[in-house]
Amino acid sequence: MTGVVKSVGKYALLAGTALALSISAASAASMAKAGMDKRVADLEREVTLLKNQMKSAMMAKPADKNIVSGNSRVKVTIYGQVNTAFRVISQGGESNYQTVSNDGSSPRIGIRAVGQVNKNVSIVGWHEVEWQYNRRSATGVESDGNERLRARHVDLSLSHKELGTLSIGKGSIAGDAADLYSLSGTGYVFGFGGPSGNDGGFGGAGHSRNWTFGNFFGARENRIRYQTPRVAGAMLEASINEDKSTSFGALYSGAPPGVKDFRILLRAGYRNDPNKDDADSDRVTAWGVSGGIAHSSGISLSGSYGTSSEDGAAGDDPYKWNIEAGWGGKLNDMGKTNLTVGYGYYDNNAQEAKYYYVAVNQAIDSAAADVYAGASSDSGTDADGNDRDSATVVIAGVRIKF
Repeated sequence: MTGVVKSVGKYALLAGTALALSISAASAASMAKAGMDKRVADLEREVTLLKNQMKSAMMAKPADKNIVSGNSRVKVTIYGQVNTAFRVISQGGESNYQTVSNDGSSPRIGIRAVGQVNKNVSIVGWHEVEWQYNRRSATGVESDGNERLRARHVDLSLSHKELGTLSIGKGSIAGDAADLYSLSGTGYVFGFGGPSGNDGGFGGAGHSRNWTFGNFFGARENRIRYQTPRVAGAMLEASINEDKSTSFGALYSGAPPGVKDFRILLRAGYRNDPNKDDADSDRVTAWGVSGGIAHSSGISLSGSYGTSSEDGAAGDDPYKWNIEAGWGGKLNDMGKTNLTVGYGYYDNNAQEAKYYYVAVNQAIDSAAADVYAGASSDSGTDADGNDRDSATVVIAGVRIKF
């Protein structure tokens, strides 16, 4: 009997073990299936996500900034513009039809590298090169075919958000363009630079610069310059320039406190050049102011004054003044439209010019471009003080920025 019991117990144990193993195997198979189902679902979600990301990437607009620096610690920006125009210049019954490089806002390419020392301090390296063929300012009725390649900026600066910026190298002196600031938006078409700046001299005689804005127009030299931070829209600056020259400048841009519908722009500059012309020349000093006021309706009024003096020079100090009325606003979906009417008077004791002009600039935002046109007429006296034939200039061109 005892043997029978042992046999029954033995077979029961074997049956129980088999049943347990069967249950464990079924459970394991079920768990394995569940795990695989989850993995398959995860993979399907990943594939769907990748498909959506690829679709978004293919449909996304190209990035505006895709320059890669030589190292990850410096941000590099490459920029520039091309500005070419067709111009007709007429004087004394003679007309020239020319394609010119408009150096009212010259073609250029620049590289700016910014290294961030900490949240307040940055180091900036700046190189900018200008290239021109048939440059507008030196191409007149009797001259064309010139070309020029030159450095505009070769500059290194150390900037602190609270202490200001110290710049060393070739670049703008303090007060650069002091008598050229305007709210018109068309200054590179026609503006405070005058007939000599835009179109080759008084009456297009082929002189690239006159006495007036030569003191501040494109005043980029080897110098050490300090600029304060902007405080309530205002900034002060000073520089020690090449050839023992010194200069000072001030700038304000913004709306006066409590005023909503008006914006003001003011620029002023002074420079002292002991050796302005050559080793034998006397000290030359110059100062200029410019700026304007604009209403929220788009209407603006701008003006400019500049003068210079030379120690020991006979006669009155040369001077110039300008006034412009303008409007800027949206006439279409392409971008902002600017219209300007202006007048300027220039007198350097040897000759004078009375300068009238009208200009229009149409921004094309989608192409980062400007399409512009304008016409001017200047009359006055020649270098001998005699009345000269008036000069008429008509220009149209395109500037594209990148």
